[in-house]
Amino acid sequence: MAVGWLAWSKWSGAGFDWQRFSATFTSLDRPKAALGVGLGLLTYLGRAIRWQLMIRPIAPAAGLWRLFTATAIGFTAVVLLGRPGEFVRPYLIAARERVPVASQMAAWLLERIFDLLIVLLIFGVALLRLGAMGFESQHSGLAWVLRSGGTAAILIFLFHVALLAAIRLVPDPAGRINRALAFLPVEMQLRLAPLVRSFIEGMACLKRVRDAALLTLYTAAEWGLILGSYYFLFGAFGPTAQLGFLDMTIVVGFVTFGTVVQIPGVGGGMQVVTVLVLTEIFSVAAEHALAMAVLLWIVTYIVIVPLGLYWAVREGLSLRQLSRPPVPGPSQGEEA
Repeated sequence: MAVGWLAWSKWSGAGFDWQRFSATFTSLDRPKAALGVGLGLLTYLGRAIRWQLMIRPIAPAAGLWRLFTATAIGFTAVVLLGRPGEFVRPYLIAARERVPVASQMAAWLLERIFDLLIVLLIFGVALLRLGAMGFESQHSGLAWVLRSGGTAAILIFLFHVALLAAIRLVPDPAGRINRALAFLPVEMQLRLAPLVRSFIEGMACLKRVRDAALLTLYTAAEWGLILGSYYFLFGAFGPTAQLGFLDMTIVVGFVTFGTVVQIPGVGGGMQVVTVLVLTEIFSVAAEHALAMAVLLWIVTYIVIVPLGLYWAVREGLSLRQLSRPPVPGPSQGEEA
């Protein structure tokens, strides 16, 4: 949708060459593209391994294969349903491992926090690289990022570090949260107390120094796979093959930061940001930039869909069930 809007609004009357756009795909270096796709698929296995570590304190017997298939189905739900599909994976894992849903929502939040910290690091490298290049953008969106992105990144980074420190260092965080909710009616407090406890239990891996260190290492490895996938895809693509690794981090930094923080005048959406960065910073032709944006979108999101649909159908899950995932019963939370 974002690609279609961008192409229509900017290039429909500006001589956009669709034949040149389609020819870009036929000239791909297939071995390098295959490596990029392979690494892209491995990122989903990496996410399952990291999730297994996060829930080990409450689900030590969690199976990697079950987590991997739930991850594939979950990301497929995101593609098909949009942001509401984000909650499919935590619900599926909670049902399969018989743990409280709140604990898996906590694991999902923890995953997002660690991912965001790495994104901010990559974005910082991108800004430093641009500074060394002496680049100044005339595009309002990119100019805003160059002017305010560093400050925004630092503030977001400090907030999330403080949040992680509070979760790790504050004694009895569940008790403190429940006491903070004392203004609510007693009946509501009684209903929320087990949810708060389960949510905090879902972040228990932070209490162990070894697990926290492993979580950081796994997150770094996960993003190493993502960067590797992008590197080979850029190398397989003639118009971007000349870009070096640090140049590629500029694209990754802006794309990931742009999907987290809505850029004024641009918005989010990886396709839009990818096209803008390639055309504005690296002077890549619009047709080639759009083709690259589509390729990255396919590898980042679409490549997992066939597997996710296969496992969803095999387990008897329908699109309606994915849009309203089942909630495990209370007994499941108690047994966990």
